[in-house]
Amino acid sequence: MKIIIIFLGCLILSGCTNHTVTCIKTNKIDEGQLKEVQKIMFDNNKIDKYNINIQFKINNKTLKYKNVIFESLKDVFDKYDKKDGIEYSVKESEKILKINIEGDYDKMNEDFGLDKGAKINDVIDLLENEGYSCKY
Repeated sequence: MKIIIIFLGCLILSGCTNHTVTCIKTNKIDEGQLKEVQKIMFDNNKIDKYNINIQFKINNKTLKYKNVIFESLKDVFDKYDKKDGIEYSVKESEKILKINIEGDYDKMNEDFGLDKGAKINDVIDLLENEGYSCKY
């Protein structure tokens, strides 16, 4: 009987703990391969932190345009510069462009398509409908 009570107590308490949902989507495009990893951290079933990591692996025929693509991406993501609660970076290596955005959802002005009050299952449903594969 004590084991059942302990198990139920743990089950009830786990509903109030932190969870991280990780969603991944990959796409092959003419210019290369794009991989997006979104991590949404929840605190008490409310979005707390948000992270998206995008890696764009450029194929050989597009490599000569890497600088143009890099500057275009940088221009797109510069709109997040000095936004409350958001930090971002756009970096390049030999054949890969990397974009990383991190945010404290309570401080962010941007919602990245996720309602601040969205629950875990709502976020998973939304992102899976957009082609992501999610787990937590």
